[in-house]
Amino acid sequence: MRNVFNFVARNVGKKIKYSNISSQDQSGTLKKDLDLLSMARIIGKVTHSYCTGLPLQADIEEKVYKMLFLDIGLMNAVCGVNWHIISQMDDVKLINEGAMSEQFIGQHLQHLLADTPNRDLTYWLREGRSSNAELDFVIGIAGNIIPIEVKSGASGKLKSLHQFMGQKKTPFGIRFDLSLPSVHPIKTIINIGKKRKDVDYSLISLPLYLIERLEVLVEYYLR
Repeated sequence: MRNVFNFVARNVGKKIKYSNISSQDQSGTLKKDLDLLSMARIIGKVTHSYCTGLPLQADIEEKVYKMLFLDIGLMNAVCGVNWHIISQMDDVKLINEGAMSEQFIGQHLQHLLADTPNRDLTYWLREGRSSNAELDFVIGIAGNIIPIEVKSGASGKLKSLHQFMGQKKTPFGIRFDLSLPSVHPIKTIINIGKKRKDVDYSLISLPLYLIERLEVLVEYYLR
């Protein structure tokens, strides 16, 4: 269980494969440890949903999931990094800064759903030989499916979000990064199989710290 605890802290946001956790323990034992830590709210599952409609949890693939840790500060402590070290790293790139951003957004989304009957989060994943796509989180707010992409910097590609928006009926997409708040009209072309499809949607870009106002901002934009 200690190995599972440490593994999750060091691999936030990565699809769980039992063989990556341990080559010596049986998958049944590892699954039991993951389930116990999840029920204790020490770690949190983010399960793949096909996102064909609400509720998202009714359309999940239970065997496909990634994990969040209890808290971003404790996550970094297990990884051997404290705030003093992070604050001094102006010119050195943290190899887990993407995981840190995903953990930060994820734990706040868990808090947002804390009073709901099912606070487990979902994400969207499409796996193929040449067409992989993964959207960090997908949640339901005010009767709408809201896709969320998380970036650790001030910019980044949105290929997975483009794919999701081209296949699902959602009002807009949300990106959390280090940029100032803004709304952008997105016009792009995606490939679905051998066909090309025009995709138009609105992208709401928010700085990471505005995650606490997500529900208010989404409901305001939906008016």
